[in-house]
Amino acid sequence: MKILKRINILFIAVVIAVVVLWKMNAQYSEEVLLFYGFAETKETEINLEHPVQVNQILVTTGQRVTKDTPLMEVAHNKIPLKLEEIVYEQEETQLKKLTWEAGILASIDQMKSKKAIKASEINTEIAQIEAKIAQNKSLIKDLNSFKKTENKKVTVVTDAKITALREELKMAIQPLETEIKRLEKTLKSSNSPYNAKLKKLKTEQTFYEDKGRKLNIFAPSDGLIGNIHCKEAENISSFKTLITFYEENPTLVKGYVHENLVIHVKVGDTLTVSSSLILSYEIKGIVVGLGSRIIEIPSRLRKYQDIKTYGREILIQIPSENNFLQKEKVMLRLDKPIQTNDRFLDILFTS
Repeated sequence: MKILKRINILFIAVVIAVVVLWKMNAQYSEEVLLFYGFAETKETEINLEHPVQVNQILVTTGQRVTKDTPLMEVAHNKIPLKLEEIVYEQEETQLKKLTWEAGILASIDQMKSKKAIKASEINTEIAQIEAKIAQNKSLIKDLNSFKKTENKKVTVVTDAKITALREELKMAIQPLETEIKRLEKTLKSSNSPYNAKLKKLKTEQTFYEDKGRKLNIFAPSDGLIGNIHCKEAENISSFKTLITFYEENPTLVKGYVHENLVIHVKVGDTLTVSSSLILSYEIKGIVVGLGSRIIEIPSRLRKYQDIKTYGREILIQIPSENNFLQKEKVMLRLDKPIQTNDRFLDILFTS
């Protein structure tokens, strides 16, 4: 009886121990569901793809601005010089065009002069022949002895000569008139090489003028001015940061999941994000990124700061309308149940 009683007491003790260990394990499992992170405001580094000179800085570090607020006035270092080169080339091309047009006009005038001289020569010769015919007719008018047949022969010869002269005039003038029309058409055409070049230069001028006007820098959205990395009258190289700009409210949380829990967190999971300053304030976030390696968790985010722990970095997107501060420590809690290995029970029942 005593032995049986001792066995019963031992059995009850074992059951109690199992329950205590199970509760401890359950409490441990509940704790690993929680981890910590920083509220991160989206940071934008404002720079330009070409070198500029800073003319005027219109904001100060920490200043709150609205979208499209002017932040800085800058000037492209090379735009004024480029515009001067374009204007000079335009003037040079325009002068060449005027010289080219003057040459064509001179050629047209020369051909018109040739045409007039040739026409005058042949027309004068025809007029002389016609005058001579008229004179001969008046001389032989009263001569009865002059035969009509002879008169008719003379008339045929002179008419043929006049026709030949007129044909000669036509043959001489026609090529000149064709060339004159061609040159006049060339002169009026908009497809001349100089017009094409002037059009190209005008397009370049407009491009650089627009590019110069767009060098004022504006706030991309409502937010805060971070660091200003330049001074007025300073020359800044391409792609060097001019201003650091932050959105007004944090939109991301960077957290670190303990390495024993990394398999339980996936992209798309929902978490509850709680403020460390106002314990009752919490919002929902969605996991949007996972780190590719295990790293040391920052001491501020460890449960015991003196003990190094390791985990995986995760990114959680949160609504932009929130009350978190930049770099505020927040508590993260998975909204889904997870399965953990009950190591205490395993040890108990396998030993």
